Amino acid sequence: MAPNSNHFLKESSYLTALKSSIWLLGIAVGLLNVASQGMAVVMAGFSSAIALTHLLVTALFLIAWFCLKPASVVMERATIQNPNSTL
Repeated sequence: MAPNSNHFLKESSYLTALKSSIWLLGIAVGLLNVASQGMAVVMAGFSSAIALTHLLVTALFLIAWFCLKPASVVMERATIQNPNSTL
């Protein structure tokens, strides 16, 4: 028996929403972490190399997280319906 494509699309929509929610949660956590590291550098009274390195690495992780944004539901549906498409 062939799987129901409507059921597959519902599952795909659910997984896309889950991916987007996790991505948004990661953005919030990353912003809080950058703010925390920045405050730690400012409150220390002097800028140590280790504190600045921590701040830089945290900011780079946040920028990398921005690049990992999941595809939208519309793009996934188009890819499912026409796998040879180059959207």
